[in-house]
Amino acid sequence: MHLRSKSGLSHARNVGLAAATGDIISFPDDDCWYPKGLLARVVLQFRSCPSVDGLTGRSEDGQGQASGGKFSREQGQVNLNNVWKRGISYTIFLRSSVCSAVGSFDEELGVGAHTPFASGEEADYLIRTVKLGFNVHYLPDLVVFHPNPVLYNRNHCSKAFRYGVGMGRVLSKHRYKFSFNLYTVLRPIGGALLSLLMLRTRKAAYHLAIARGRVRGLRS
Repeated sequence: MHLRSKSGLSHARNVGLAAATGDIISFPDDDCWYPKGLLARVVLQFRSCPSVDGLTGRSEDGQGQASGGKFSREQGQVNLNNVWKRGISYTIFLRSSVCSAVGSFDEELGVGAHTPFASGEEADYLIRTVKLGFNVHYLPDLVVFHPNPVLYNRNHCSKAFRYGVGMGRVLSKHRYKFSFNLYTVLRPIGGALLSLLMLRTRKAAYHLAIARGRVRGLRS
């Protein structure tokens, strides 16, 4: 089935959600790929654990390296503090009943949204899921493959800034504590300083772009 929507990732996902008829919903990217047996494992996990409402996993580039961010190595329940390290859109699997309760993706968030917030839509969705009391479990050995070409050039710095704005917006929307928000800004600043010590100026600029974006989003 091919569906059309207005431009924007969240718009497209909402069109897909409205048309979905299965018991389990996932949100794959057009450039990710599942290892053999992953979907069968997901189905078995849901069938054998009726108390689990959702599953999340890690992202790798197909060569054993993390992609799409840094992920927790410990399995466990997804909560408001660890949601940022326990799932990315294409590693999320939810019961359709959960999606019905949570509702639509925030169409102000995500790539193509025609807003400054070029990311954060999946984190926002998981946060809303957790706030409703659903049990989402993270499995670090549940791996989906996705390329991760970070070149630390001007285009990637611009993308990092826009993604940072999206995360900052989600933190602001859900009223995270000041201490947590401060940590999310200081962490990439620390990465920039470390990169400068290693004379990796482009990587330092990339980290600073993330920090600046998060500050901008937090002010939204």
